[in-house]
Amino acid sequence: MIGMGRLVRWELWRRLALSLIWLPRGVAAGGAVGLTLALVGRIWPLMTASQLDTLAWGAVLSGIIASVAFVWLRPFRRLELARRFDLILGLKERMSTALEIASGRLNAGRIWRERLAEDLSQSVKAANIQKALPLRLRMWELAVSAVVIGLLWLALWLPNPAAVEAARRREVAAVISERAAEVQAILDEIEAMDGIPDEARRQISTLMMDTLEVLTRPDLSLEEAIAALADTEDTLRALADTTDEELERVLQEAASHLAGTEMADMLAQAWQEGRFDEMSGLFEGMSEEQMRQMAEALARAAPSLGELSPEAAERLAEVASALEAGDAEAAQAAMEQASNALAEAIRENEQLAEAARRVAERMRSGQSAIAAAGSEGEGMGAAGLEPHTQGAGAAGNEGQAGGGSPATGGSDNLGEGT
Repeated sequence: MIGMGRLVRWELWRRLALSLIWLPRGVAAGGAVGLTLALVGRIWPLMTASQLDTLAWGAVLSGIIASVAFVWLRPFRRLELARRFDLILGLKERMSTALEIASGRLNAGRIWRERLAEDLSQSVKAANIQKALPLRLRMWELAVSAVVIGLLWLALWLPNPAAVEAARRREVAAVISERAAEVQAILDEIEAMDGIPDEARRQISTLMMDTLEVLTRPDLSLEEAIAALADTEDTLRALADTTDEELERVLQEAASHLAGTEMADMLAQAWQEGRFDEMSGLFEGMSEEQMRQMAEALARAAPSLGELSPEAAERLAEVASALEAGDAEAAQAAMEQASNALAEAIRENEQLAEAARRVAERMRSGQSAIAAAGSEGEGMGAAGLEPHTQGAGAAGNEGQAGGGSPATGGSDNLGEGT
C-alpha cells in the first residue's frame, strides 16, 4: 500500500509546477489592476504620485499573494490525491481503488487484494513525477506579465500632471485647515483678552467666526480662501485705522476747547502726549480768575471726551463745577479721576488698534501660505495667487499709528504669527 508521505511529496512537486504557471498570471492580473489605477490617476487628479505608486505596486503584490495562496493553501486529502495521481501518472485508478478497499468502502477477496497491492507497488516504482509534471514556464504568459509590468512602470514613471494637481490640492487643503485652526486660536485669544472695549471685542469675534465658517467649508477653493482672509485683513486694518483716527480726533477736539489760557494749553498738551501723571497739584496757587477760565475751558472740553470716555467727561464736568465754586481740592480730586478714566480709555483704544493690526498681519501670512501651497510646482503666482496687498501701507505705518500715544498695550499672543 502506498503511504501518505509519498502522496504528499508528489503533491508538493505538483504545486511547485503549478506555481510556475500561476505566478505569472498573478503578476499579470495585479499589474492590470495597477495599470488601470495608474491610467485613472493620469486622467483625474484623485491621487498623488506616492499614492498611485503604493496602490499600483500593492495591486501587483496582491496578485502574487493571491496566486500563491490559490496553489498552496488547498488542503491535503488522501483519497483526492490518490485519484489525482492515478490520472497524472497513468496508474489506471490503482491507488484510489487500493485506498477504497483499505478503508472498507469496497469489498475484495484476499487474493485480489494481494495482486492489486503487488501491481500498485510495481507501478509506483516505475512512476516518475518529475517526468510527468516537469517544472516549466509558459513563455507567452511570462511575456504578457512582463509587458503589463513594463507598461505599469512607464505609466508611473512618466510625468503626471493630474498627480501633481492632486498633491497641490492636498497641500492647499492642509494649509487651509491650518489657517482655520489659527483663526480659531485667534478667536479664543480675543475672547480672553483684557483691556479692549466690549463692542470692539464682539466686532472682531464676529469677523473671526465668519472667516472660520468660510475656511471650514468642504467645497472651498483656493481663491475663495485667499479672498476670505484678504477681506478679513482689510476689515481689521480699517478698524485699526478708524480707531486711531477717532482717538486723535477726540483728543484734538478736546484740546481745541482748552485753548486760550496757558494752564489750559499745558493740560491739553499733557492729555495729547499721555502725561497723566502730571495732574497732581494742577490747581494749586490758582487765582479766582484762573479758576474761572479753567472751569469754562473744561466745561467746553467735557462733551468732546464723552465719545471716548463718558466717565472722563462726567468727571471733567465735576472739575469745572468745583473750580467755579472755588474748591481747588475737590477740583483736584475730580481731575485725577478724569485723567485716570481718560488714560484707561486711550489705552483700551490703542490696545484695540494694535490687536487688530496684529491679527491682520496673521491673516496676511495665511494668504501667503495658501498662495505658496497653491502655486507650488505650477508657477501659479503669476496667475493671481499672490497674497492680498491692499493695506500694506497701513501695516508699514503701524508703529506710527499705534505708537503715537504712550499708553500702548496689547496681547503678546496676538503678535506670534504662525
